Order: sequence, then structure tokens, then C-alpha cells
Amino acid sequence: MATKKLGSKSETTGPVPARQAGIQSLEIGMLVLEALALGSSAMSLKELSQATRLAPSKLHRYLVSLVRSGMVTQYQASGRYDFGEATRRFGLAALGRLDEFAVTSDHLLKLRDETGLTAMLSVWGVDGPRLVRWEAPTEPLMITVRIGTTIPLSSSATSLLFLAYLPDAMTRPVLERQRRELSAEERGPEVTREELEQARAHPSLITRSALIRGIDAIAAPVFNPQGGLSSVIALLAPQNRMRGETGRKAQNAIEATAAAISRTLGAAKSGPFGSLS
Repeated sequence: MATKKLGSKSETTGPVPARQAGIQSLEIGMLVLEALALGSSAMSLKELSQATRLAPSKLHRYLVSLVRSGMVTQYQASGRYDFGEATRRFGLAALGRLDEFAVTSDHLLKLRDETGLTAMLSVWGVDGPRLVRWEAPTEPLMITVRIGTTIPLSSSATSLLFLAYLPDAMTRPVLERQRRELSAEERGPEVTREELEQARAHPSLITRSALIRGIDAIAAPVFNPQGGLSSVIALLAPQNRMRGETGRKAQNAIEATAAAISRTLGAAKSGPFGSLS
């Protein structure tokens, strides 16, 4: 990172980029709002001071302006601060304009380019997980995939995440219907409670030749603002490309991408696997 003054050259990073002028007071106000967003409930002046590292006297002046603008409200009974009517209105407007599919698809393309692996996006439909996006790299998998295909609720990474995070009342009828329509050989073993607990315990899940023989998959859950499952993203590749360092890099990349999508969609800053920031 360059540390010299504007216009000088760093020994390792070259010219220092000029920083655009801004309004510092606005940036500090946003810092206060960010602290409220990270808190689990209304916060006292002391708690906000600790979170923002602003002196209470300085912080109070910003809070006065934020309260006047409707961005923050102060409860008279407790003196604690929380989001105001204007903030909630802006938040609802932002969510209303958010195109989840477009946001997720954009990240999916970047994930494909970063890893060089096939990337896919699945959402829950009336008949189970449905493939809605398939992005092949320069060297695609030699398989035929049709967008809109329903993915069987089996032991594949994608299926296990839907079974793990969606309510049983939603998945059970679909699972039972699918198993009735398949032969005993096609059904395979039933998904166990231990498998679902393992799926919920980590930010991504790896399966070997589960859905397609010779193809390994890494899947990760994407969460919505309510903390529920929004979609599942996955990377697929031949077994030899999912092992060792290549596999570890792919796993790190998909976990970071899932967290970034969840964060963009408005999921809580602290997800089931820790901070999304």
C-alpha cells in the first residue's frame, strides 16, 4: 500500500492515485448509520461511541443532525438511538429496486472468470431446485444442460443446501414426490440428518460425483435480508480439477462470492458463518 504524500511515487506500487475530495461530515454521518446497522438493537450514546471511535461530545452533534433529518430516532424513555423513518423509507425503496437475479448473475460471471470453472445458479421452484443460470468457461464440461431443469433432491451439493436451509414443510412434499417417481436404483440413499447438519455447519459444501459421475461440485448458500435462503451457487469441474490447491482456491472463491451476494442483497452483516464484510 502506498504511504507517501500525494504526487510522490511508492517504491513498490508506483504513482499514488489522487483521492477525490468529499464531505467529511457526511462520511462520518454514514459511519454512525453503519454502526447502527451492525448493532442488533437500539444503541446508547456510549455504545455508538465505542463502535464509531468518536468522542461522545462529537458524536452527539452528529446524532442531533441525524435525528432532525429523520435518519435516526431517539427513544425518549431510554435515550437510545435507532434508525428513523427516513432510513426505513430509503431501505424499502432500495430493496424494491433490487434485482436479485441480476445481482447474483453478475457475481456468478466474475466467479466463473476467477476460477475458470463452470458456475451455476439455482433457485427453489414449485417442483424443487431449478437451474436458472449456467456459465461455462473457455473449456466447458462435456455435458448438456438445459436452463429451467429441475435438480433432483439427492445428495448433490446444491440439493443438500436447499434441504438444509428451507423449511421441511416446503421440501418434504417435493422430496417424497420425486422419490415416488424414481426407480429404487435412481433414488439412491436417503439424505440423513447428519448430512444436513454438516451442510449447515460450513459456508460451502463439496460433493464428489454426486449428480454427474466424474464431476465434483462446490456449492454455497446465498441469504436474503430475512436470513432465509435466497439461492444456491455452485462450481462444477472434473474430479482432477477439484483436488489440491485448485480445489482450495475454488472453495475460497465461492465462499467469498456467496458472502458478497448476500451482503449486496441486504443480508445481516453477521451471517451463520460469521461476518459477511
